[in-house]
Amino acid sequence: MRKLLFIALFLTSLSCKKDSDPSPSKDLTTDLVGSYEYRYSVVYLENVTVEYTVRWTITKIADNKISLKHRQTAKVIPIGTEVTTTTTPFEITFDSIELTRADNINLDRTVEWLIDYQKMEKVRVIFDATLIGRELDVKSKATILSSGEVSEDHVLFSKQ
Repeated sequence: MRKLLFIALFLTSLSCKKDSDPSPSKDLTTDLVGSYEYRYSVVYLENVTVEYTVRWTITKIADNKISLKHRQTAKVIPIGTEVTTTTTPFEITFDSIELTRADNINLDRTVEWLIDYQKMEKVRVIFDATLIGRELDVKSKATILSSGEVSEDHVLFSKQ
């Protein structure tokens, strides 16, 4: 009798089918969408400070696809004066970035980029951004195609 019961349980377990419809895939954009900001200062010639603000605005354009708007402003502050000048913002949008993970953005594109607020150059931009809590940990590399000059950076953007 035990053998029959065991065989019946075994056959029952084999006959149970898994759901043939996979569960709907999770939208990977949910956690990443929002605005992130990074600020830093540079002192030039010991008498001028420039405060830079970089803002990334990430918007969903489809399931698992985002648009990233990069906006950078600079505020020039001569030391010893109260006069400041804010530069015209530099903006660029990276459209149709496909996501493969809910906490990561990878990009490798060649774009026109404003170099030192002076001239536009073709630049290959590569970055890997990982969401950690409310911060984006960004490792980036930019190569100016005309000169081969390479710039690498590692920064934390805070969610606003």
